[in-house]
Amino acid sequence: MLRRIHSLPGVVFAILLTVIAVSGAFLSVVPALDRLANPAATAEISVATLAEAVGARHQEIDKIVVRPSGAVTVSYADNGASGTEQVDPTTGASLGAPEAPSALVRWMTELHRSLFLGDAGKIGTGVAAAAMLALSLSGIVLLMRSLGGWRGYFAPVRGDLLTRLHGEVSRFAVVGLMLSSLTGLYMSADTFGFLPDPTADAMPAMVSGSGGPAAPVGSLSALQSISVADLRELTFPAQGDPADVYMVTTTKGDICVDASTGAVLSFMPASTWDRVREIVVMLHTGRGAWLFGLLLGAASASVPLL
Repeated sequence: MLRRIHSLPGVVFAILLTVIAVSGAFLSVVPALDRLANPAATAEISVATLAEAVGARHQEIDKIVVRPSGAVTVSYADNGASGTEQVDPTTGASLGAPEAPSALVRWMTELHRSLFLGDAGKIGTGVAAAAMLALSLSGIVLLMRSLGGWRGYFAPVRGDLLTRLHGEVSRFAVVGLMLSSLTGLYMSADTFGFLPDPTADAMPAMVSGSGGPAAPVGSLSALQSISVADLRELTFPAQGDPADVYMVTTTKGDICVDASTGAVLSFMPASTWDRVREIVVMLHTGRGAWLFGLLLGAASASVPLL
């Protein structure tokens, strides 16, 4: 019975699983390439230092954003013309216009997420993730039975060439395939609203600053205490509005900072669901963990062979 459970999803979903796995293996290389292309943010540089360096070069700054790729971008306006540039997170120096994903990466991403079929395709990829999880779980149990139990996990696989090849590859790929399947299922459930939305019941209240003259951004104590490595987004107050504030999104939560005194006006910690979602996305995509992403990509690349 277990052997039928193992073989049936593989036969029914063979082409679909192969397409999703191969596209996933391709995309797993992108975070590593991004890591090579983008300077890494360090804990030694504060948000205040970065904002001060960037602000010295532009008349008005809208926001500083740390993208999932690790690139740090700045939206600004000079002489009435707006623009966006990538900056070095350690110095604030301009690195030119941010590089957009290539057409091939965008094509592969859409193929992997939805098969170019919109919501129907996203449902299909979720079903495929469930099938891969069933294949992985049933397959590892069958393999352990043939090897005499879990103690024989690394014992030689017996049988003909194809049987040995299937067993040897699968026992090293199965952990990665199960993790990719579980995180893919989580992301599918999140996409279609089956998971709690913490922002629905935790909308931040409107906060106004003290109204005093704006202080240099580099002198604001709250921003000095935040590392660029923890930053997700920094939104600057509107020029000419003394009551507006700095809005900071970090790995720990959302912070409002007075533009005059540098005091923290409010703090909304990231919820457990926010943290879980961030970890799941990191594990599935490799964004922020490029080496781990390459290992999952290698596991996905084994699917056509299996």
